[in-house]
Amino acid sequence: MIVFRDPAEVPAGFGPSVVAIGKFDGVHTGHRAVIDRARVEAADGAQVVAVTFDRNPLSVLRPENCPPDVIGPHQKLELLDRAGVDAPCC
Repeated sequence: MIVFRDPAEVPAGFGPSVVAIGKFDGVHTGHRAVIDRARVEAADGAQVVAVTFDRNPLSVLRPENCPPDVIGPHQKLELLDRAGVDAPCC
């Protein structure tokens, strides 16, 4: 699995991709369904990319309403890898 920390890191020749965007906080059943759908769409040779966030967007927009993180960033990458993501961008 290739991990991109910034969209600018994605090489020009990376190729076709199917992208799923989300917090992926725990990679629960709903997240896996989105990733599974991306994998189906990518079956003709495209890469599955998960664009995710290093923190909950609420921590910036409404910090008083932000719940604690369910998992840490390293565990998130591990779960995304197990779910079949080729390249997370976080």
